[in-house]
Amino acid sequence: MVSSYDSSSSCAAIRSHDNEVLGSHRWAELNTGWLVWELSLRNTFQPNASEIRHLAGEHKWEWSKESIASYFYTKLSLLRAAFTTCQETNLLNEICYGLPVWLQLDVHTHLLSNPNMDNLLTELHNLEGPWKATLCSGSHYNSRNDPVPQQLTPPTTYSMPSQLLLGTVNAPRGKTALPRQDINTSNKFGLAANYDPANNSYINKDCCCIRTYKLPNS
Repeated sequence: MVSSYDSSSSCAAIRSHDNEVLGSHRWAELNTGWLVWELSLRNTFQPNASEIRHLAGEHKWEWSKESIASYFYTKLSLLRAAFTTCQETNLLNEICYGLPVWLQLDVHTHLLSNPNMDNLLTELHNLEGPWKATLCSGSHYNSRNDPVPQQLTPPTTYSMPSQLLLGTVNAPRGKTALPRQDINTSNKFGLAANYDPANNSYINKDCCCIRTYKLPNS
């Protein structure tokens, strides 16, 4: 068994040997604290600032691939590397922005008078179970956390072809225009007799989807 005295003696002997080899001046230069070493390492291996900021901004929570805690620590590490002087409150908000929009509404840590990272991590951990249960149900959200678009039923509004409108306005002089009731009746029976579903089409007009029908031979 090696005593503490023996260990101390060994360390002293090693240091004495280093002093002889390196010299007292060189040894004094190397005998620095950890903070100095950390600063030196950061300056030597400084990552590309724009790239690390891009990674920090683009990192989102992928609920099907990682836990909320894993997302939290990864996002926080990227943010601290990209924004070394950023306030903790701003970092906290950025972590929340990495969640899907509909999940952000459930987070209330940022509303506290003195929010901190521990509060946020605790709240996210408590919300993870209900969130994943909803996501796994697949009723309203897909695997990328985006709302599933609902299929819209096109309105059944019928748009009268411009040819008919122009025909009534620009009727030749000397000919008596048919009464409106007769025109509607004639078109009604004509469409019914020659109706072809293939002539149906849809157009977007004034933010609405309108169904139109192309008349035969037009």
